[in-house]
Amino acid sequence: MAIGKVTVVIGDYPYGLMSELKAELDKVIAGLGAGGELRPQQLKMAELVEQAVSESERLFVEAGTGTGKSFAYLTPVVSSDQTVVVSTATIALQSQLANHDIPHVLSSLGSSKKAAILKGRNNYLCKQKLVELADETQLSLQVDESDQLEQVLEWADSTPTGDKEDLDFSVAPGVWRSVSIPANECPGASKCPMGEECFSEDARNEAYAADIIVTNHFLYGLHIASEDGLLPDHETVVFDEAHQLPEIFGTTCGLDIGPQAFKNLASQFRTVSTDKDFPNAIDKVADRLGEVLEPSRGEACKLDTEIVSALVAGRSICEKTVSKARGMRKSVNPDFMAKLERLNQYAEKLAVTADSVLEADKDQVVWVEDRLDLPGLRVTPISVAGLVDAALDDETAAVFTSATMPATIADQLIGDESTEVHRVGSPFDYEELGLLYCPAHLPNPNSPDYREATHREITDLINAAGGRTLVLFTSYSAMREAEIHLLTNCDYPILTQGDNSKSHLLKQFREKPEACLLATMSFWQGVDIPGDTLSLVIIDRIPFPRPNEPITAAKRDRAGAQAFATVDIPRAQTLLAQAAGRLIRSNEDRGVVAVLDPRLATAKSYRWELINALPPFKRTKDKDTALNFLEKLS
Repeated sequence: MAIGKVTVVIGDYPYGLMSELKAELDKVIAGLGAGGELRPQQLKMAELVEQAVSESERLFVEAGTGTGKSFAYLTPVVSSDQTVVVSTATIALQSQLANHDIPHVLSSLGSSKKAAILKGRNNYLCKQKLVELADETQLSLQVDESDQLEQVLEWADSTPTGDKEDLDFSVAPGVWRSVSIPANECPGASKCPMGEECFSEDARNEAYAADIIVTNHFLYGLHIASEDGLLPDHETVVFDEAHQLPEIFGTTCGLDIGPQAFKNLASQFRTVSTDKDFPNAIDKVADRLGEVLEPSRGEACKLDTEIVSALVAGRSICEKTVSKARGMRKSVNPDFMAKLERLNQYAEKLAVTADSVLEADKDQVVWVEDRLDLPGLRVTPISVAGLVDAALDDETAAVFTSATMPATIADQLIGDESTEVHRVGSPFDYEELGLLYCPAHLPNPNSPDYREATHREITDLINAAGGRTLVLFTSYSAMREAEIHLLTNCDYPILTQGDNSKSHLLKQFREKPEACLLATMSFWQGVDIPGDTLSLVIIDRIPFPRPNEPITAAKRDRAGAQAFATVDIPRAQTLLAQAAGRLIRSNEDRGVVAVLDPRLATAKSYRWELINALPPFKRTKDKDTALNFLEKLS
C-alpha cells in the first residue's frame, strides 16, 4: 500500500488562470462586503475544481483554514451546466451552504438555478405518526419529555418543512422518535395514508427538481450502498469535509443488527395485535442474541455456532412476523393499516440484514459494538474504495476537499494510490499568529505519572492564558480526571462535555471569555470559535487509534509491515491537524497550540510527519516561552 502523492500548488496555476472564472469569483467575494478580498489560494482551488468538472475528473484538494473553499468550489460548479450534489459531514456546514453560501453565489452570478437540501427520512416529521399519536394511550416519556412533545405538536401545526433543524428548542431523542420514522420502517408514500402530504417526500421531490442538492455524507453513503437509489442523477459531486468519508462510508456501506432491532420488532407487533405470546417469542430471540454477543463487546468476533444460531432464529422470527402481518391485512382495523405496513417493511428488511450478515466475507470485519445498553453486531468493509470507485463512474466529476487531508485519502476512497492530493495552503501567516508548544519534559503517555503531570501543565497554561482555553482529550476518563483537578486548582469557569448539549456548551464558552472547555473527540473538528474567547488549544496526546479497534486492526493486518505508516500515522495526522485548526480562524486570532505528548518532540521516526501536517506555527519545547506568549495575549 502506497503512502500517496501530494502536490503543493504554488505560483501560477497548473492550467493557467481563466479570466472569466476570476471575474465570477470577484463578484462573489465583492458581494460579501466588509472589504472582502479574493485570495490567491481561492483562485488556485477554483481553477482546479473547474478543470475537474469540465473533464469529469476526480480531484482531491486540501484547502487550509481561511481559504474560503466553499466559494472556491461553488463558483465553478454553479457556473457549469451540470446537476451538482454537495455533501458535508456536519449539519452546521450543510445549513451554512443551503441557507447562506449557495444563495449568495446564485445571487452574485445572477443564476436562475434552484438549490435544495435533502436529509435522511428520520430528520423530518412523519405526519402519519402524528395522526397515530392521537390514539396512543401511553408513551414511554419522562415528564419533561412530555412537555417537549407538546411543543413539537404545536410546531407541527405551522412548520412548512417538518425539518428537525427548524426547531428553536432542543428535543430528546425519544421525543423525536415518537414523531419521526427511519427509512427501514417507512413503507413508502404509495402505501402510507399520509403519503401525499409527507414532509420527507416533499423534500425529496424538491431535490429531484433542483440543480444543486445539498446533502450529508451519511445519506450519500446510503446512496452508494443502495446502488444509486436515493439521490437524483448528477454529473458532479463535491464532498466537503472529505477527511471523514472513509469512516462514514464504512458505516453506511456496512451492516448493523442486534437485540435492540428485534426488541423494536416486538414493540411494533404489539401496536397492531393483542397477541401476547408472539411478541414475547420475539423478545426471547432478542435476549438470546444479546447473550451471545455480550462477551465480545468492543471487539472483533467470528460468526461462531452460537451467533449463527441466534441470527438464524432471528431470521426465522422475521419470516413469521411477515406471515402474520399478511394474515392480518383483512381483519386489522383500518386505522392500524399504516402500522401494519411499517411492521411488514421492518421485518422484511431485518431478515435481509440477517442474511447479509451470515454471508460476511474476508473483506469485511465482524465486530460487536459496545453500546450503552444492548450490544450490536456490526459488519464493516475493511476498505470502501471499491464501492466508492464503482459508484463514481467515468462521467461523474468528484471533488474531495477539506482543511486537512492525509496523503493516503485517494487510496482509501477510490483505491488509486497515484492520485495526487493538491494542497493550496492557507492565507494565514501562522508563524506570526501562533505558537506550537510541546513539553518534552513530560513523562511518556504510558507512564503512571503522565496524567498527574499533564494536570499541572494544563493548570499553568490556563492561568497564563487567563482562561480562554479549549482542552481536547483522547479519552473520556482523562477528561473527567482533569476536570476534578481543575475544579479545585483553577479559578476560571470550567465547562465539560456531557454536562450540557454541544451547542449549549459552545454558546456558554463564547459568552464567557475566561471560561475553559474540556471535551473529547466530537469537539476536535467542526468547532468554530474565532476571536478573543479562545487563545489556547491543549491536546492531551497524539490521537493514535487504539490497538484493539476492530476495523483499524483489520486494516493493519491487511497493510502488514506498512501498517503504522499507512493506517496509524494518517489517522493521527488528520485528527491532530483538525484539533490544532480550532485555534486560528481569522487573521485577528492569536494563541498557542500545546500538545502534551513528548513523543511529538522526541520520536525521530515519525515526529516530522505529524508536525508537517500541522499549521506552520513557530515551535518551542520551552515552557517559559509558551507562558510568556500567552501572558502577553491575556
